[in-house]
Amino acid sequence: MEMRFLILLMILICTSCSKSTVVQSATSGNHISSAGAKSTESSEKKITESAHRTEHKKKDEPSDSLLRLYPVTIKSTYTIDIITPVILEGEESKSEKASSNAATDFLRGAMMALEKLKTCGGSFTINLVENNSNKAYPEILDVVKSHHPDLVIALVKDKEIVQYSEILGREKINFVSPVTITDSCISNPYYLQSNPGLKSYGESAAELINTGFPDYRITLINDKTTRADPLALAFLSKIHKDSLRIVDCKGKGALTQNTLKSFSPSKNVVFIPSRNEIFTSAILSQLQLDSSRETVIVGLYTWIGYSSMDAGVWNRFKVHLITPYHIDYGSTKIKTFVNTYRDEYIQEPNEWSFRGFDELLYYGTMLKKFGTYFQLHISEGDNTMLHNRYVFEQKKGCDGLKNSSLQILKFEDYRLQRVK
Repeated sequence: MEMRFLILLMILICTSCSKSTVVQSATSGNHISSAGAKSTESSEKKITESAHRTEHKKKDEPSDSLLRLYPVTIKSTYTIDIITPVILEGEESKSEKASSNAATDFLRGAMMALEKLKTCGGSFTINLVENNSNKAYPEILDVVKSHHPDLVIALVKDKEIVQYSEILGREKINFVSPVTITDSCISNPYYLQSNPGLKSYGESAAELINTGFPDYRITLINDKTTRADPLALAFLSKIHKDSLRIVDCKGKGALTQNTLKSFSPSKNVVFIPSRNEIFTSAILSQLQLDSSRETVIVGLYTWIGYSSMDAGVWNRFKVHLITPYHIDYGSTKIKTFVNTYRDEYIQEPNEWSFRGFDELLYYGTMLKKFGTYFQLHISEGDNTMLHNRYVFEQKKGCDGLKNSSLQILKFEDYRLQRVK
């Protein structure tokens, strides 16, 4: 049902677009495109390849020039492949259904971005490629390579990133991961990661505490062994350690009386780098039993989805969350997006809808402005999107670029507010 709806959606978009806008479905070999697109794409490819070869033959270009890595490649139409989990129509497991729904919502947001790019004069071919678990990733990427894309946006798991990156990197195809939070060093100069790695969360928590709570006693409470936790280690590498105490609960979900006695009788700030709902809820419940101390809790964005969230407890502890995702429903841009989405799909947009819109709009705009290899211009232009900013950095010893932008939310007066 969802797949049929999506294909119908793409047909409607194709019908309403000029002939320069093409949307294709690469599912099971089916293609949907506007008339005359094939010949236009073929001739355009030849022109681009000729320009590409000319760029590489410049005699006055130094051998180590970044232009050899990122040549100026301007086209009239850019091709983007979106790799998604299979969009299911029959019976499936709960996790499969969740992945299918997320992919559908992501694509709906992306199609809205395509419409916006078209109104700004952009011309794009969008190919949808399903990541069928019955197929090996080389087979999936063979389909992708046959499209000669300028950019691939892949909703794939962390463990698949390296394999995908190696193949696409050899083909010099820009590869975007919109969902992974890996800290792995990706040796591919065409890799772009839209989410910050986990270590960035630890560093941001340390910066928040160092600047916002300099005279508070600091406690790190972990549900695992801190020395084996990259996020916690990143926190420790940046935190001022004058009044730091580390508590490794190792899954026990309870603090000892000695630990509770070690808290300051006045000001405390506690960082809990856990994504385990049961553990986090148990620690917060235990800490609230003593109302005599002033305690601020710093945690992670995944807490927002906890069904056990107690607004009274969060308000008392002024919970601060480190997050790569936040929607300000009071802003004009968000209101416009929400109203358009409601009209188009008769439902409310969710996180995946916003992410899909931002991903295609950001990278599509970069292609339109700067060409296929836009990396040399990555810091230029407006990088503030609906759910986050896109601020890319290259880690030492790594070739790929990763977004480093994280936001700080504070729960106060019974609502989450952005403080940074």
